[in-house]
Amino acid sequence: MYPGQREAIRGGRTGSPVLPEKARPLVLPAGKQPGHFQPAARPFALAGIYDTWKGRDGLPDVASFSVVTTSAAPSTAAYYDRMPVVLEESQLEDWMRLPPEAAAGMMKPHAGAIDVWPVGKDVGNVRNNRPELMERGVTLAGGVVGNG
Repeated sequence: MYPGQREAIRGGRTGSPVLPEKARPLVLPAGKQPGHFQPAARPFALAGIYDTWKGRDGLPDVASFSVVTTSAAPSTAAYYDRMPVVLEESQLEDWMRLPPEAAAGMMKPHAGAIDVWPVGKDVGNVRNNRPELMERGVTLAGGVVGNG
């Protein structure tokens, strides 16, 4: 899975749209992926796209999947210039069912509140996958200290 940037999904070099007609799943963060940004809206999902590529020379087909990203919301821009497209409950069906042109209009920074808190340094290691990685760390003068 790789992030799919909104600009690339809306159209390639030729300007032709590459947003699929029906292949737009909802990505439900299940808390397994450590992080410290969390939309306040409940429920929410991350916009996704997928496709299946035909295998060549007898190789099996390949399913590919991306979380759609866009520019950062004002509440997260201090940390990074991109963010996933966050869908609130009222948008979930529209993302999966509307024509690609309408879904493309949904690919913008999240306007709702996003809770941001410091976490320990272990969150940056992919070998670590514990619920406590999401707990709020303690900020001290020397930096972030906490669950790491």
